[in-house]
Amino acid sequence: MRPSSALVCRPWQLLAWSHTMGFTDSMETQAPGSAVVQPDRQDVDETFAAANSVGSGTKKPSQSDAEAGAGGSKGSCLCCRRRAPNPPSFKQTFVILRHSIRRDYVDPTYKTSEEGLAWPHDAPLTPEGIELAKTVADELYEVHKKANFITVACSPYRRCMETAAEVAKKLGLPVVLDQEIGEVRERAFPQDRVVHRSPLELAAMAKDLKMKLLNPLLEDGGVKLFGKEPEWPETLEKAKDRYVVRMETYIRKSAGERQNMILVTHADAVVAALVMFERGGVDVKDMGFCGQVTVARDVKEGSSGSERGVYADQWNVEPARLGAEIFKEDDKKKVQIYEKQYLETCDETQAKVTKRKEKRTKTDFMFDSALKDVKRDKMDGVEEEDEESDDEREEREKNTAKNMAKNKA
Repeated sequence: MRPSSALVCRPWQLLAWSHTMGFTDSMETQAPGSAVVQPDRQDVDETFAAANSVGSGTKKPSQSDAEAGAGGSKGSCLCCRRRAPNPPSFKQTFVILRHSIRRDYVDPTYKTSEEGLAWPHDAPLTPEGIELAKTVADELYEVHKKANFITVACSPYRRCMETAAEVAKKLGLPVVLDQEIGEVRERAFPQDRVVHRSPLELAAMAKDLKMKLLNPLLEDGGVKLFGKEPEWPETLEKAKDRYVVRMETYIRKSAGERQNMILVTHADAVVAALVMFERGGVDVKDMGFCGQVTVARDVKEGSSGSERGVYADQWNVEPARLGAEIFKEDDKKKVQIYEKQYLETCDETQAKVTKRKEKRTKTDFMFDSALKDVKRDKMDGVEEEDEESDDEREEREKNTAKNMAKNKA
């Protein structure tokens, strides 16, 4: 179901509306050249200022006092004291990117193909999709020159991995596979299994794509996915909560480590991000392939953001390849009302973040360690692994055939 393009409501009501109207991957992409209405505002930079004032009754320093201050024996002149420098700030840049063009959208024969029968919800990219992903990678490379991204976090679906592979290759970054930023696990999906590739197949796919994964491996050589597996059946509202909470984790870790990150995920995650970062005042009409939201803020030394959560801070927001109308309210009283309501939503989000932290697992600690390791290693690029042996290739092909037969059943 898609939102009405003629929807008119108060800016704040759009936040609630966005939780019920989905941009799942079954919707059509936007028409080429769709306009994006950009927010009309400037960054809100937090600064520190120190001021010295002299009262009307202040005694004027004598010449002897000044001479003593210069000699260092009787004191120091106020004008010669150096003001302590402001604590350095970190320019945090965070990118949320939808995958590129998936094959089952443009190829009607995919569903009946061998791969389509085995993986009806995990299609690869089209050749045009690969080219679009390369174009986006080139764009992000320019951002990378200043943002200095440290890693790419990616949904374990094939379309996301193939998109992330182009970005990681161009920027020379390692990748983490995180199932918590994966597709909405709707009722149409099977209950007894996930609809993306198995851990062994993900490991083989990463090798084929020349990805440098930060995920640990299982005993059989499969990939140990980070994050919690989405519950089934999952409503769109619960999925968007999952996305927002998981993105908060990445943003806080990024601020704490002072390293920037890129997320490659799905349409609804991009929508959820844009709604939060625009404080509810946005109407997303179209979501194009490789739809993207890039946000930035200044983070003070020793801080990761507001006590009410990272979304309570003011961010500079730049959407791309999506159609959105961003509302700006001129009535100051309404602005205050909407802001109060939004901050209440931030408080609710923080409660969900706290609840998620209370359910931390061993994998979560491994996730923390992986992100710290990549900062410590300061990797220069994606390293190519050893060529796959004949035995490894034969074993992988057997496992692939076994899984495809299982999915067909």
